[in-house]
Amino acid sequence: MFDRADDSVDRITTLGRKGWLPTYRGSVLFKVAYCWGLRRNEVRHLQTVDFARNPHAREFGKYGVLQVCYGKAMKGSPPKRCSALTVSEWSAEILAAWLERRRPNMTDRLDPFPPNPALWFPTLR
Repeated sequence: MFDRADDSVDRITTLGRKGWLPTYRGSVLFKVAYCWGLRRNEVRHLQTVDFARNPHAREFGKYGVLQVCYGKAMKGSPPKRCSALTVSEWSAEILAAWLERRRPNMTDRLDPFPPNPALWFPTLR
């Protein structure tokens, strides 16, 4: 599944077509949902400030723990807060590549107020 998502980014890039950055964002979103075991609504509400260091697993750097603010709730109650630990190094690397290298490219074009904590930005289309 992940190879298919990465192949679509590579295909768009090699053809010289527009849209490689939103496709890359979708690929990272899919991987983040899988790696941390998140539901659709939990992924949708993620922010950059939800990630923190895990003192027991320093190899993951700034992305050792994910604080989920909009977890699944019981009927009639507000969303639960919970935390999900990072378990694989490649998931932290993918997230670091998105936040530190690719996401700033999207914020320059789509967000007039740069320090936006949202992890995912909607595209114009």
